[in-house]
Amino acid sequence: ASCFNWLAELFSTSLDDIFLDLNKPPDLKPGVYFLPYLSGERTPHNNSQLRGVFTGLEHTTSRAELTHTVATGVAYAFRDCLEVLSQAGSDIESMLVVGGGSRSRQWLQILSNVMNKPLELAQSAHSGAAFGAARLAVASVNEHSLEEIFEPVKIDAVIDPEADFRAYYDDGWQQYRGLCPAVHEVLNHD
Repeated sequence: ASCFNWLAELFSTSLDDIFLDLNKPPDLKPGVYFLPYLSGERTPHNNSQLRGVFTGLEHTTSRAELTHTVATGVAYAFRDCLEVLSQAGSDIESMLVVGGGSRSRQWLQILSNVMNKPLELAQSAHSGAAFGAARLAVASVNEHSLEEIFEPVKIDAVIDPEADFRAYYDDGWQQYRGLCPAVHEVLNHD
């Protein structure tokens, strides 16, 4: 959600307002992309010098369209990671969602659509990372069994990918993938 936080700060608004922008259906225009690498990138590009960019903006581009572009850009970055895991032999059938971004159902739908995977929304999704850290602390000092401490989280909902958007997001991801090397070349010319 850090890219959404950045966008909220840029527009002097709240993260909740930015997430509300995702509820406004955008005109899904090809050619408008966002690279979410505001502080470099680790996986899968391993390039600390890579930076974020918007492409394809027009005079009429609205805040809601920028918000959707940020959402798809971040989702494409997740898909890059998913592809690397798949190439390494991991078969990921679904993903558990935690963190601040889990507050927006539309954001989760975009993620699911881009990755073509169901997302499982945990009951404690907003505090998932802290909950995991607490479990590790309990495991280090407690005499309870690991099965008790690491009981699977309860799932509130499953967000399935929408088949109608598959071709659009597949095409967009292919275009997005070409942006990283192009941006790197432009920013790192000597």
